[in-house]
Amino acid sequence: MTNQYQDKFSAINKTIEKIQRVTPMGVTTYFDATTVSIMISANPLISTYVRFDYDEIIKTRDVEQLILSKVSSTLRKYKPISYTDNVFNDYIDLTVQVQSSFESLADSIDFIAYLSGQAPH
Repeated sequence: MTNQYQDKFSAINKTIEKIQRVTPMGVTTYFDATTVSIMISANPLISTYVRFDYDEIIKTRDVEQLILSKVSSTLRKYKPISYTDNVFNDYIDLTVQVQSSFESLADSIDFIAYLSGQAPH
């Protein structure tokens, strides 16, 4: 592996660590043959995934900004499923709480991105 690739993977890991520091939610990273997947788990039932192709990561100049912006926008797209059945009232409340938690995390991630964009590289 060349230094360029090592630098990219190091940037991925450092960015994931920054996200983990601002949330009590589970943040897990998976690497496979062609992609990096980041799973953010609000609870055992509700998770969201963000996937990056290796090509996308290798071509970008700023891995941290790429990851932060894509994770933030994915979290903001999460919408709870609404049911009208009374059986699911608790589930609806739970998913609304998750949506709120995801939006709050997205705000934190946007702030990290803002700060790192202001910092000299």
